[in-house]
Amino acid sequence: MPKLKRNTITVAELFEEWMKYRKRIKTTDNTMLRDRQRWNRYCANTSFVQKKLYDCKRPDWKTFCCQIISGQTYNGAPLTHNEWGSMKAIFNGMMSYAQDRAYTEYNFLLGMKFEKHLFGQPIIKTAHSETFSKAEQRKLCKWCFDNFEKTKNPAYLYPPLDLLLGARVGEVAALKWSRVGVNKRKNFLCIAESERFDSVSKKVTVSPYTKTFKPRIVPISNEALEILDMIRKTNISPTWIFAHQGKRLTVRQLSYILQKYSKETGAPRKSTHKLRKTYGSNLYNAGATIKQCSDILGNTPEVFTKCYLFNTATDNQMLKLVSKVSLPAS
Repeated sequence: MPKLKRNTITVAELFEEWMKYRKRIKTTDNTMLRDRQRWNRYCANTSFVQKKLYDCKRPDWKTFCCQIISGQTYNGAPLTHNEWGSMKAIFNGMMSYAQDRAYTEYNFLLGMKFEKHLFGQPIIKTAHSETFSKAEQRKLCKWCFDNFEKTKNPAYLYPPLDLLLGARVGEVAALKWSRVGVNKRKNFLCIAESERFDSVSKKVTVSPYTKTFKPRIVPISNEALEILDMIRKTNISPTWIFAHQGKRLTVRQLSYILQKYSKETGAPRKSTHKLRKTYGSNLYNAGATIKQCSDILGNTPEVFTKCYLFNTATDNQMLKLVSKVSLPAS
């Protein structure tokens, strides 16, 4: 049995040391940020994380995990299975690092099971909650085009364009004119960069890669090209598609358009990601295969099917579908 080192290290100190190690091995900033947020919410203010790692045995860890799952550590609702999976991944990463550094012999969380009644029920995601209906799209687009005519601020054209593009908002904020018409193909756009927040410098920058680290060339419709032409006529930036008064528009500025729309019209507030889900669902319902949809959106077929595919058909369309199913002729 290897001799253990630093028996005085606390659970909180282990988390901070593990986070520094992850920075050295180039864990993405977004992942680091999400893990920091979860740690601060569920663990940082508890007495357990101030205990020495060496003194925390398996029953102690299980009690602490049960308190997190049931919402006791932050006075909130019980965690869903998915959210607990994200928190458990943090603990497993910490314990694996602690084993490598000889701070502990075992990962006490391995094989640990919890009663089902501790978990909260996940919110059921439907087409109504996750996408914009046809009526909502028409209302949103009219509001956007009207405000663009008044202000000439291209930020107002972000929602209509993304309903025809389905890109992540960070990718849209980093779009360049040089990426339109790839290899002299007018109706194709290369998505290669994305806006990111640097957790060290606390600054917003444009990274030379997307969330999946893979550039993708996607087809765009003539209607989308018309919106780009509207932007080009008012945009004074030779580089960025979404720019105003010579400066690139950020994710925050683009996202604010949907917040403003909701505030002014009373429409339900929906995030920028709902534009992406709407496009994916519309694309599939228009006849594209799951593989084609996932390639255009830049994710795997499994992720597309699970997270982006919703039934956006109207009641009349659903009635027409079921009317095609009949009993066999006698």
